[in-house]
Amino acid sequence: MTAAFPEGPRRTRAIAVWTAVSLAGGTAGDLIGGALTEYLSWRWILLINVPIGPACLAATRALPGGGPAGWRGQRLDVGGALLAADTLAAFLRALHAEAPADAPASSGFGAHPNWGRRWPGRGR
Repeated sequence: MTAAFPEGPRRTRAIAVWTAVSLAGGTAGDLIGGALTEYLSWRWILLINVPIGPACLAATRALPGGGPAGWRGQRLDVGGALLAADTLAAFLRALHAEAPADAPASSGFGAHPNWGRRWPGRGR
């Protein structure tokens, strides 16, 4: 925001609009996510993003100016994005595979490959 808008009222307004949209999006996400899990299934939380992603990409092309001036003529690095997503997925898979089944957090951010060796009486 600070790079796209010069100092003054335009930047202040842009940051205010961005903040308001972010808060509205977070609130709507919580409400819609709760309704999806309550009435359908938790799996719908993952499926709902499939139509939203392409809709957001299409909306960015419809914006006047197509984004900040420095972005004009640049293309999305699809290979880099896929490599980053695949690396993250492989990392999380490795954490899940190495954590013992009786660990309090057997997957996600709480997992550690040496979980059983960190505390006496657990693991080896």
